Amino acid sequence: AFVSTLYAQTYCGTSRYDTEIFSAVTTTSDVVYGQNLDLNNSMKILKMDVYQPTGDVATQRPVIILAHGGSFIGGSKTSADQVTLCTRFAKRGYVVATIDYRLGMGFPINQTNAQKAVWRATQDMKAAVRFFRKDAATTNTYKIDPNFVFVGGYSAGAFMAVQYAYLDQPSE
Repeated sequence: AFVSTLYAQTYCGTSRYDTEIFSAVTTTSDVVYGQNLDLNNSMKILKMDVYQPTGDVATQRPVIILAHGGSFIGGSKTSADQVTLCTRFAKRGYVVATIDYRLGMGFPINQTNAQKAVWRATQDMKAAVRFFRKDAATTNTYKIDPNFVFVGGYSAGAFMAVQYAYLDQPSE
């Protein structure tokens, strides 16, 4: 039998991104990345927490945008698992953001209302990506490389990341 290992990334010659090389992380809480109408047609201010390796001098870092779980009806960017993931990735040299997004399905809970909840949440994830790309093109406050933007999450957040790949038309 022949066994081979493939790597999706190019080795950069250091342990950066592979292991925790920073001992501390700086967190900027409640960064406003957008706004949009919620389920009740009220304006919702969209906020995220941004984690960066303390003392990092790199100016072109990958950014990971994570979304929490909660069936699109609950959850928070400050949940313990989100904080742990963000901290661990930031200690490896990534810039990491955990976003809050518009929650709620409305009643009755049916396929149409559930689909709208997924769309709203995915639109919010897209807004977070636009925020970082705009920042990189202007002040580059977060020192990210706009060519290396990753999205992910768990449970509902994972659904958002998958939908992000498929909802690729501006009208969507």
